[in-house]
Amino acid sequence: VSQIPSTFKNRIETTVEGVEKTVTNIVELPERIGKGVDKTRSAVVTTAETIASVPDKVKNTAEFVAALPSRTAKSVENFTTGVSNLATNVVSFPGRAASAVSNTAEGVSKTAQAIASLPGKVK
Repeated sequence: VSQIPSTFKNRIETTVEGVEKTVTNIVELPERIGKGVDKTRSAVVTTAETIASVPDKVKNTAEFVAALPSRTAKSVENFTTGVSNLATNVVSFPGRAASAVSNTAEGVSKTAQAIASLPGKVK
């Protein structure tokens, strides 16, 4: 029973560290996504150039390349929607995290009170 307070303290510290790492990862995510988009754009250009350079090996190259802008536009639209949803989640995350930490602290406090009252109940 004497080790319970330190166990709870360790769990709270671990939870706080986990929340901090999660927030850091979420904050850094748009930058990592941006780098991925740049690489994807480069790959699309390289692929289009490669296809255009070997028309005898790839049939309908002209139609494929002509369709790229509309397909790319749809992909960019989907990506933009995803980033917008991510931004909404990032903005609302601190409130949700604070609520979870508050609930955890309240639970730890109630548990500590129950443990403190235990010797009086056991005779």
